[in-house]
This record gives sequence, C-alpha cells and structure tokens, in this order.
Amino acid sequence: MGKRVAIKSLLFACILGLLCLSSPAQSGYGVPSKGTITGAIVGIGAAIVVVVLIATHRHSTITGCVLSSGNGNSITDEKSKTTYNIVNGKSAVTLTVGERVKIKGKKKKDASGNSIFQIVSVEKDYGRCTP
Repeated sequence: MGKRVAIKSLLFACILGLLCLSSPAQSGYGVPSKGTITGAIVGIGAAIVVVVLIATHRHSTITGCVLSSGNGNSITDEKSKTTYNIVNGKSAVTLTVGERVKIKGKKKKDASGNSIFQIVSVEKDYGRCTP
C-alpha cells in the first residue's frame, strides 16, 4: 500500500469517525445511540490499522560495494556483513560493479533461502570501492 493511499484512508476514517460522533442523539437525553458508538469504534479502528501499516512499511538501506556474481550483481552490507543478490524493484536501477553505494529497498529471501535485496532507489553513490 502506498503512502498516498494510506494517508487518504486515514483521513477518510477520521472524517467518518467525526461524522458518527457529531450526529444528534436519538433519545433526546444526549446519550449516543448504539449506531453512533459502533461507527465511532469502526472509524477509530480503521485509523489505528492505517497508522500501523504506515509505521511498519519501511524500506531498508544497505551500504556496500557492488560485486558481480554468477546470477547478476550482489552487495555485502557493511554493517551486518550479509551478502544480498540484487534485484530491481518497480523501477529499473542501474548499478556499476565496483562502485560503493547506499541503496534503499526491501530485504527478502528467494525460493532457495538466499538473501535478496529488491532495490527501490540509489540513495548515494560514493564512487569506486577501495580495497
């Protein structure tokens, strides 16, 4: 889910909750009806779900040197020392073998259990790798 959709959903849920809370009471004594309470609970629940989705949907960043491997390019994360096979995400990103880069994307496992990194973007190109 994209951030735009999540934000629109959150706004919709908040407006829905406000509309439910602002409806006049049916009994005349100021006690909210069951429908008003249910609508408010549904709106608040939807808002919480959207906020959790936005908060947990993060991309990882990896910094390392791009290496040539048997099935494409790979990169070893300088922090974790984990080697990832690099695959392009929705956008085609071109990486040059021998360059030290900081890339943004998603860490995943392929069918064989190998670590792969699906690139979203190149955050920074530091130039040639130094031995």
